[in-house]
Amino acid sequence: MKPVISFLFTLISFSSFACECISHPFMVQYHQSDFIATAKILKVSGDELASEYRHVDIEIIELFKGEITSSIKEVNVNRNNCGIFTPENTTWLIFASKDSDGVLQIDACSGAQEIKEILYDDKYPNYKKNVEANLSRTLEILSYLKKENLSSTNEYHLTPNITSSCFSYLKGFECTRQTFSVFELTVQKDLSISNIKAVKEFDNIELSSKLFTCIKQNTIINTFKVKQIPTTTKVLIICFFYPAEGEYKSFISFLNL
Repeated sequence: MKPVISFLFTLISFSSFACECISHPFMVQYHQSDFIATAKILKVSGDELASEYRHVDIEIIELFKGEITSSIKEVNVNRNNCGIFTPENTTWLIFASKDSDGVLQIDACSGAQEIKEILYDDKYPNYKKNVEANLSRTLEILSYLKKENLSSTNEYHLTPNITSSCFSYLKGFECTRQTFSVFELTVQKDLSISNIKAVKEFDNIELSSKLFTCIKQNTIINTFKVKQIPTTTKVLIICFFYPAEGEYKSFISFLNL
């Protein structure tokens, strides 16, 4: 996997099967989702060709965010390039958001992914490993946020920006266990950052120290949408560690690649 360093918490567009999606830092995707859970697909109903949406009955396995529900709707893949297909009797990690009517909805860009055995393909030898690693990291983070009761942070959906390329110097380090670290920002009403705390650090002391300095000295809150907030709030930053692979050094990213 070729390293891609994200110096800013920016949005990256990508295209898949003519569907334009936006790749967000993990915590942006987390806060934009009203419902996150692993669930079994029990029944999918609705006209496969004519319906814009299809009704999906689910059985929740583990709830990470939102309220318990027994149904969601999916954008019909036969009617929309960004549609999604969830076969019955399959298991999924679901990221869903409420539509204008308050109904939970998923599509190809929502972040939902099937939990299944990835078959090895000798044409793409790293595909299986990368897909499984992505899912493992996602479930590990969701479990951590749930266990530590951190799901209520960032109620105003603020976006931190790193104003420096300091991540480009955080290459070539080694970590033995942790795949991600967590930092908590205290944001005042005027969107100034009054404190940054390392909540979960990498086990490499030098890497953790340099990463903390990078974030502390170069982080601001994006003010494109709002200029102030009603109350002081907490905002989380999650950084992912990617080990060296072949000729490429290890690196840090805000994206769950």
